[in-house]
Amino acid sequence: MSKDRVVDSLGKIDDDMIQSVEALRQKKKRPAWMKWGAMAACFCLLIAAVAVAPNLFPGTTPVPPNNNDFPIQTDPNQSEGSEHTEGPWNPWQANFNTATGVLDAARRYIPGYFTEELSADEIETLEPGMRIEYMQYSGFAGFDGDGNLIDVCLNVTTSIPNNDVSILISEDGITRDYVMDMVKPVISVCEKVEYKVYQWDNGNGQVTLAADAIINGYSYAFTMQTSTQNVKQAKEDFTRVLECFAYYAEGKPDLSAVVADEIPEWFDKSLSHQEALNDSDFGTFMLREVPSGFVAESIRRYKDQTADYLSGLWTSGYDELWWKVYTLGEADKDRLTSIEDTENYDLSLYPIPRASSVPEDLREIVDNPVFSADELTMDAVWARAYTTGEAGDSDGWRMAFSVRYGDTIVEVRTKGVDPEWVYHQLKNLITE
Repeated sequence: MSKDRVVDSLGKIDDDMIQSVEALRQKKKRPAWMKWGAMAACFCLLIAAVAVAPNLFPGTTPVPPNNNDFPIQTDPNQSEGSEHTEGPWNPWQANFNTATGVLDAARRYIPGYFTEELSADEIETLEPGMRIEYMQYSGFAGFDGDGNLIDVCLNVTTSIPNNDVSILISEDGITRDYVMDMVKPVISVCEKVEYKVYQWDNGNGQVTLAADAIINGYSYAFTMQTSTQNVKQAKEDFTRVLECFAYYAEGKPDLSAVVADEIPEWFDKSLSHQEALNDSDFGTFMLREVPSGFVAESIRRYKDQTADYLSGLWTSGYDELWWKVYTLGEADKDRLTSIEDTENYDLSLYPIPRASSVPEDLREIVDNPVFSADELTMDAVWARAYTTGEAGDSDGWRMAFSVRYGDTIVEVRTKGVDPEWVYHQLKNLITE
């Protein structure tokens, strides 16, 4: 897209600056008043009406809509069978629905998935045929382990700092991690593009705006996070983004221009216990023996662009022992604790439910503290042990913590395993 094709959101829209692709193909410009009317129809009611979409966060309640103050008319572009009330383009229709956050069954494991930042040339091929002056584009592309393009994520700035719109583009329709199950789905049409638009209150002073569309065979998922104080302006900006992308209607973006520069090394191997012990990178810190009655569910050696580890899961009925070995990272350094700092790891200080008892600034380290191997004590291990007494589950000790051996981390999570046995396994790694 030509970089001088910019729309001043506070001024008039010039006819030479914005044209539909259809008009361009016909070498014929629409009168300026017609284009302004089309944009206004798309824009005005998007910021005027309010929709309630599924609440994807437990413990919060969707906020009921109030559309009493807004005029409603019929959109002449509506598709047959779509739900519309009378009014100009109004994606923010009131839709009462079940508050569920169901994982999308279509999401799948993609072997070797990796990402790369989009280059300036790639971004230019993906930008729609219309742009507002404050919009700046960045993003990344996702590829499978063979370098085939899976999806593209664009990030578009808005007039509100740090309130960007993310746009996930996918050819196979896998766009979200959840299903927004509408009782009465509403399809709103702008420039011949049908948008299904949602809004929900996250219950913590934050609001999520979202929209889905299929444009020329590509699936689009638009998402914007904002605060309740900024929601009015956010909806204005979100509307402008949707209309800009509606100009894809007469021609899809050229995703073939997005090509991986380099394919990172990756593998995913299932191992026997002995093979895990012989692993050249992490075998030295693998669990040496298994508690009586436990059998291996999975022993895995995995590496991709962001992860490199050796792990094992053993079970006995409801009891579990999970052991993971990987290289020390920055996030682990933030969770390092000394034995003296008991507030970082002693669970007796924090009664269940710990979401209420653990201070917010300590939650990450209390959830999974990292001890130095040469400082680890039996008392520290017991300070991580607790029981829940939940019916139909293991009634044994539960633990979760990590131990640092130089530049290597061993993470342990257990149910129904003796804490003293775990302590001796960890201490033995120092001498072996």
